[in-house]
Amino acid sequence: MFRPKGHTGEGHYTGGTVAFGYKRVRLGRVNKKNQEVCDLVVDEAEAEIVRLIFHKYVYEGYGAQKLSHYLYEQGVVGRNNKNIPNTSIVRMIKNKGYTGYLINGAVETECPQLRIIEPELFEQAQELRQARTCERGGTSLGTSSKALLTGLVYCAHCGNRLSLTSSGRTHTYADGHTVKEVRPRYSCFYKIRHPGDCDGQSGYGVSKLDSIVEEVVRQIFAQFREVSRKKLLESVKTNDAARIQKKVKKIQKDLEAKQKELDDLKAETILVIRGVSALDKELLGTLVAEAREALETLEKQLVQAQEEYEEATKTAKRSNYICNELFTWADVYDTANHDERRAILQQFIKEIRVRKDYEISITLNASFNQVEQLKAVSTYDGAEIFEEISEKGA
Repeated sequence: MFRPKGHTGEGHYTGGTVAFGYKRVRLGRVNKKNQEVCDLVVDEAEAEIVRLIFHKYVYEGYGAQKLSHYLYEQGVVGRNNKNIPNTSIVRMIKNKGYTGYLINGAVETECPQLRIIEPELFEQAQELRQARTCERGGTSLGTSSKALLTGLVYCAHCGNRLSLTSSGRTHTYADGHTVKEVRPRYSCFYKIRHPGDCDGQSGYGVSKLDSIVEEVVRQIFAQFREVSRKKLLESVKTNDAARIQKKVKKIQKDLEAKQKELDDLKAETILVIRGVSALDKELLGTLVAEAREALETLEKQLVQAQEEYEEATKTAKRSNYICNELFTWADVYDTANHDERRAILQQFIKEIRVRKDYEISITLNASFNQVEQLKAVSTYDGAEIFEEISEKGA
């Protein structure tokens, strides 16, 4: 049955499947036929599960399949009292509605009362989801690996992403018992297939490369722990929002003055028609046309300035969020388990380029251009970390 999208645009539920985390209730709203209709509200019991899923996905590196198993082991079930499948979890991760939007096709209406998770957390989840997607001809970025840097490591010689492989051997001890040793490696398949076209190594030991990168990360986080959180947050606050806000107010003032001028000229037109004005008709016409043109220009400038202000406000909010995240990572990294550390590294690092003899360059996946303590270059045993601003999610 067709339902007009206009109701969605007004922030009203118009029917259809209710996403996990919400429920239908009657709040007394009636339609044009004076019939009571349902509205959506947050189901707090289900919303807590949604928040848990996003937390595990973003901060602990859980994938959809692992989350499905985890929820089953914890006795968390869906509405049908059955295990929540990984396909449902993927839909939850992709559902922008959890940030407080009522969505009907292409129509999105902001409804703060429906917010279950913060927009910044949702954006992080989308970045991770895209990073974990296996591109055609690429390397799968599954989360079951015990390597910390899966999907982040590239060969600095040929530019190809390194794949996670493993080799093993069986060691026999004097008492006769045997132990199979598995050695994971970040391997350059391009080097293996085209040895003459890549002068790098065919592979790099996971434990060695991971430990080098972790040492660098720990040094960066140590710098953060030595800095006052309050002062650092103040240092990243941009003056753009305040400057643009003043600009908006000035344009609004000029707009009001120009509108008054136009109204006065229109009043003068009546006097010209009556023949009691000191201005002639031709001059008055010119002044009215100029006032209208100036008014249109100011209206366009106001719209542009308001858009700039909104963008500057979002940027400032994003900068504060990033700094708070970095402080949290710095505080918990050393005591975090393997999956939690990997989740942090996947968000903190954009890519790692490795050369012969484990010479590496690391590009950070966060905006540090306003963080004085982390600008320029940091070194560790020949490894260089080059700062790069990522616009994703900004």
